[in-house]
Amino acid sequence: MNYRDPELRELLSAQYVLGTLKPRARRRFESLLPGRADLRRSVAGWERRLPELLGPTPAIEAPDSVWPKLRTRLFPEMLAAAPAATASPAPGLLARLSFWRGWAAMASVVAFVFALALGLGKQTAIPGYASVVTSMQSHEPMWMLSAAPEMDRIYVKSIQPMVMSPDIGCLLWIRPEGSERMILVGELPWRGEEATLKIDKATRAQLKGQLVVTVERVDRGMPDKPTAAPKFAGSWMPIRI
Repeated sequence: MNYRDPELRELLSAQYVLGTLKPRARRRFESLLPGRADLRRSVAGWERRLPELLGPTPAIEAPDSVWPKLRTRLFPEMLAAAPAATASPAPGLLARLSFWRGWAAMASVVAFVFALALGLGKQTAIPGYASVVTSMQSHEPMWMLSAAPEMDRIYVKSIQPMVMSPDIGCLLWIRPEGSERMILVGELPWRGEEATLKIDKATRAQLKGQLVVTVERVDRGMPDKPTAAPKFAGSWMPIRI
């Protein structure tokens, strides 16, 4: 691996600061830091830019299925010593889990934004906006979106493949700020692939509203307004790098 490659250096430094490197890769990266001033500078830069990059980030509730697994990984000795506590955890354990619940949800959003800024950024220079569209019911992340600063195109990656019939599609809509009107942006990929949505000039100025996704029939053409209630939603976050 060529650690002198500037793009690779920035990518690894960002993942190191975020904490998303795998254990083996993290140990290897840490072993290089004492002798590599360029890596240390890159890490320090990301440590400064992380709060500025995201700004205020909304809290997202993770699915209930996460917490039994988290308890098992964080406190295995406690659960082994007191099996009954798994059904009714002690107050101290609940307090710690509430902290990790918020942290885990926040880290997931931050990780997605970094992936967009660093990965899709190679195509868009620096993306102006990013979003993670999640299920309105389970809050599970479904799509990552990145928009160019001028909002002339949106890059989309499906991160949770879905099973649907060919006549059904996932339609991305914008609800402009202060309006209940919905503007169709386009059809999203839903099999785990990526796509680019080109935006016409008349629509670009309204793209900074709320993002919603409906699941409805598309075999008869694209509708002028939603024919089903939104199932997924997201908000743009400005990217400042």
